[in-house]
Formats: sequence, structure tokens, C-alpha cells
Amino acid sequence: IPYIGIVHNTTSNTMRGLSRLEPHITVANSYDTLTHLPRPTIRKRREIVYPPIAGIKPVTDPGAYVTAVNMSSAKGFSAVDYVAKKLPDVEFLAVHGGHGLQATSVPDNVTVIKPTPDINPVCQDTSVFLHPSLMESYGMTLAEMTVAGIPSVIRRLPVTHEVMGTTGLYPQNKAEWVSTVRALMTDQSFYDDARHAAQERGKYLVEQTQVSFDQWVRLVETI
Repeated sequence: IPYIGIVHNTTSNTMRGLSRLEPHITVANSYDTLTHLPRPTIRKRREIVYPPIAGIKPVTDPGAYVTAVNMSSAKGFSAVDYVAKKLPDVEFLAVHGGHGLQATSVPDNVTVIKPTPDINPVCQDTSVFLHPSLMESYGMTLAEMTVAGIPSVIRRLPVTHEVMGTTGLYPQNKAEWVSTVRALMTDQSFYDDARHAAQERGKYLVEQTQVSFDQWVRLVETI
């Protein structure tokens, strides 16, 4: 029986499942995910469909927090902890993630909140999004923050660059993580430029994901 494989991560379990029974059509959530798929044994169709970004409200008046979502080691929370300790005068917001072992000890300037199905209140409270993740397959929260118009400081991965292009701020070492966040929080001109870039990239992401969603509908209708 032919089946469609919808692939949203590149974990070993996912790869084993795809190798065991290759989908008739494989749908990946990013080009980076597509490149990690097992080599096809026969010529079968493969598509990229970016996850649709819906219901995100643009932030008109940025909040006060430097925000990180998911406090696990895989999502790079140690970098958030480091930056927060180096910038004790800056307020940080950390949102518990839905997966992975979450950090239990944080600096005094980090406020921790529970996971939420609605990212909008978090966006509204955020001035800068901190995204030091060590592994991603798309980075939905990164895309959502960008659509909301929030500048992001990001670990450079193939997929984060796929989402953000030249819009993201990509520090190369610990010192740059600290200096980039400090500049965004203290230099209004620098912040305004980064926010404008995020807003423009957000418009592109909305258009891109709408095209992908339409593509997905046509694919299913054809089948």
C-alpha cells in the first residue's frame, strides 16, 4: 500500500523507519531535512513543504525580555545561561520545552514559565529572541518570532540559515553571543535595523509557507 511519509525531524528512529519502508512520496519540512533522508532505493517523489505559520500577531511595542524557548541541552540552553550571567542587568525569559530534560537551575535574572500552546503572549513580552539550538529540523519558534518582528540571535546551522538567511544575527563564539545581545538591548539604532530586517523576513516566511501549504493541498488532491 503506497504511503506518504511526512518527515519533521532527522532522529535515528525516523531514519530507520524511512529505510525500513520507503514512502511512495516523502514530504520534508526543510531542504536540510531532505538532505538527511536515506538514499532512495528506487526513484520516488520527494517534496519540501515548509510548516504553515498562522495566527502570529505582529509585535507593535517590543517587551523587555531576552527570550529562549526550551531549556534543554540540545536546544543550547547552556548558552542562554552563560549570556544571562554575563548580563545581570538584562531580564531573560525562559520557556520550558515540551521535550528534552529541562534545566532546573537558572541565574536570578531569568524568569521561567511553563510551556504554552500560544506563542503570541511570549512574543509580545520579548525584545530579543535567543536561539542557540544545537539541533533543528526547521525551527518553528524561530520562524514565529520572526513573523512577529522580533530580532533573533541564532546559532548558525544549515536549517537556521535556511529559515533566516542573512537576517539572523549569528555570533561565532561566547563573547559574540554576549556582545550581540548587549548591543541589541542598548543600541536603539542597531535594534531598529535588526527589527526591520526581522519584519521583512517575516513577510517572506509567511508567503513562503503559504505557497508550501497550497503545494501540499495540490499534492494530496492529485493523489
